[in-house]
Amino acid sequence: MADFDDPVTKCKACCCCGCCVGWLVTFIVLIATSLRTLDQGQFGMKFLHWSQTITGEPMTEPGVKSVGPLNNLVRYPSVFQMVYFDDFENYEQQEHEVVKPLVHSRTYDGLQVYVRVSFQWKLEAQHIKSIYEILGGAEDLLFDRRTEDKPSFVESLVRFARGALTQVCSQYTASQFFGNQTLVEAKMRETLQATFNQPEKGLVISIQGLQLRSVDLPSKYEAAIAETQKQEQDYQTAMAERATNRMKLDSELMQAEKKQEELLVDAQGNVRAIMEENRAWVEQYTNFQKKQAQSYAAVLRALNSSSDPYGALFELMRQKALKAHNPDKVTLSM
Repeated sequence: MADFDDPVTKCKACCCCGCCVGWLVTFIVLIATSLRTLDQGQFGMKFLHWSQTITGEPMTEPGVKSVGPLNNLVRYPSVFQMVYFDDFENYEQQEHEVVKPLVHSRTYDGLQVYVRVSFQWKLEAQHIKSIYEILGGAEDLLFDRRTEDKPSFVESLVRFARGALTQVCSQYTASQFFGNQTLVEAKMRETLQATFNQPEKGLVISIQGLQLRSVDLPSKYEAAIAETQKQEQDYQTAMAERATNRMKLDSELMQAEKKQEELLVDAQGNVRAIMEENRAWVEQYTNFQKKQAQSYAAVLRALNSSSDPYGALFELMRQKALKAHNPDKVTLSM
């Protein structure tokens, strides 16, 4: 049995205990430095300390991850992010948002233009390996912390976006910015999507939407454009009123022509009716006169034996007229 009162034995026991404690502390430290936490809303890649590279497959599920002693995680956002090129007043930084100064460019016709624009972007897990080679990790976006010897993910992304938007601004005139912002907005969205969708270079970031919020042109030009547009609007209004009045007059003319045709048809019908009525009346009157003449001729033949046949005939006619005379009238019908 060992004699624990012996100094040599005590020394050996202390050395043994010290080694055990040392190895235990070392083991605990190694375990502690091997574990990293991946938060909700994040992607992660294992970062090797000694080789300064990433390895393995993207981590998409939150939780505690074992990455090995001294190794770390490179993190990226897995949810939609917003970038604003704007100058909000009293703005307070919000999660998942980045605010940068307005896009400053020149129009196709050489005027300065300041553009307020925002867009939404999102990373896909299968592309973050290649994105790391171009933009590095996104810790400065997630934790507002940038490693001095590494590029800023946010600044690189904003620089690419600003370059694309500046290029689009130079392709349109000031009047197009002022009069057709929808066209400019569509071109900005198309160009931005093309800029961040270059799989051959390893850069694939999904651009889900873009909003052209406002455009600031020189004040004198904006006033002149506003006046021009007002005059154009007045001209369009006058032309619309002219077209309306012309349609109204054309309609009235058509109605008048139709009424004239109807009156002409009615008049022609009346003429035919009157002509037919006159013809019948003349025919009837002529027949009546013929018959009366024949009767008078017969009476005249009967009076040939008298000394004055015509006088006798006229006397008979006078007597007949007097019998048929209406006392209310002053003329006689023969």
